[in-house]
Amino acid sequence: MRNPDHKIILMTMAMIIIISSSALAATITGTIYHDADQNSRSHYDQTIDDQDVPLPGIRIHLLNGTTEQILETDNNGSFLFDDIEAGTYFVEVEVSPDHVCTSHDHPIRTPQAIHEGAIRIFTIGDSIGVIGSDHPYPERLADHFSQMIDATLNNQAIGGTKTTDWLPGAPTGYFEDIVIPALPDSDIVTITLGGNDFAVYLPPSPPYDPWQIFLNFLQNPEYVFEILPNIKTIISAMQEINPNCDVIFVVYPNYANSTAWSDIVGPLQPLVSWGMNLLLSFARWSIGQVDDIVLSDMLGALGDTWLDPYLFDQIHPNDAGHQLFADVMFNTLGGVVIEPGKLGEDRLVGFYAPDLVPVDDDTADDDSAADDDTADDDTADDDTADDDTADDDSADDDTIDDDTVIDDDTSIDDDTSVDDDTADDDDTASDDDSAADDDSAIDDDSAPDDDSTSDDDASDDESSDDDMTDDDAEPTNSGNNGGCGC
Repeated sequence: MRNPDHKIILMTMAMIIIISSSALAATITGTIYHDADQNSRSHYDQTIDDQDVPLPGIRIHLLNGTTEQILETDNNGSFLFDDIEAGTYFVEVEVSPDHVCTSHDHPIRTPQAIHEGAIRIFTIGDSIGVIGSDHPYPERLADHFSQMIDATLNNQAIGGTKTTDWLPGAPTGYFEDIVIPALPDSDIVTITLGGNDFAVYLPPSPPYDPWQIFLNFLQNPEYVFEILPNIKTIISAMQEINPNCDVIFVVYPNYANSTAWSDIVGPLQPLVSWGMNLLLSFARWSIGQVDDIVLSDMLGALGDTWLDPYLFDQIHPNDAGHQLFADVMFNTLGGVVIEPGKLGEDRLVGFYAPDLVPVDDDTADDDSAADDDTADDDTADDDTADDDTADDDSADDDTIDDDTVIDDDTSIDDDTSVDDDTADDDDTASDDDSAADDDSAIDDDSAPDDDSTSDDDASDDESSDDDMTDDDAEPTNSGNNGGCGC
């Protein structure tokens, strides 16, 4: 006779296995949307508001290096991959090339490299990429990809460098000697730059007086205003050399939210933190204007978090900080790591989709302009419309010679030979004959004033043509390119 306790033990173990297996099965969800007001700034700074609309029918690929699942977003722009086991995955969003990613988390080359089974990462910039850990963030980013495919890293970050050091043609030669040779074979380029440009305002050594730093800035503010244009120049130059690689710019976290900075600025820490947040937010928006840029937004990821657990010193990340830099960058690109205890991930990706731009109030002006264009077609070019009107005139007034009127705009001089009474009659007849065309299409500005009826017909037509030229040249606001950003 079997021991009943033995059955209880077996049943308990089976239940534990089932529960454990269920706990490891996670979901990867997300929403793809049309960012109508283009107010998304990054993967970590975006919301779907009342003006935004979902994008249904978007193909989503879930990759892990060996398998691929494909589905489409539903009518709510949402997607769901369920029963996901622990592992490393990549979410690829397949959209039309004219959809501009305003959340700056939609790489182009990276998913292609994953399909091909190998990715090459190239890092440039300042000491963030090399100081604070024996295993800095570029290596940890490569570790993420290596869980799916072959990943190689070329880390050329140089401590202490400024934006001016990496510009094309700079005396350092970094762009020509380091960037140009490496770019053609790179799938991803990561950049941290800009922090050292502020070093010009610091005293030679600590302690740092914040008021003196502020005074130094007031004396030479031009250095700050050069930082963002320099970064854009570097990125654009790289994109010209290799337009297919994904360029990832790292937005710094707010370093003022730390004990190290609080010790420097003292009671001014809240003010300095506010100013730093404002400056970094503007930088994020500005760099976000660059086409196809991916923003690894540490500012948005950390927000007002106190940074002490992540800092090696005032600005360099420690081991935990470098891991966070790598995690945020991998997640921004589309990477998802499912670990025991992690139930899944939800993603947002915003696009500005031109084909979904709603018709606004300006369309009334556009319709009016279209009517003007129709009138242009009927009253048309100087020689065509004016000739028709002149022909009508000549039907009522034999004093105007047909050949004279059909001639070019110099016929104005011939018209002036007509006496006032005749001109008034001619204009009246012309206005009556052309009213069906001109008055119904041309706006009030193009209609002749009552006092000007004694003017010749060619002058009236010239006035109408001038106004029609203005109507044709008036820009419309029915579309706009996205960009979201920094």
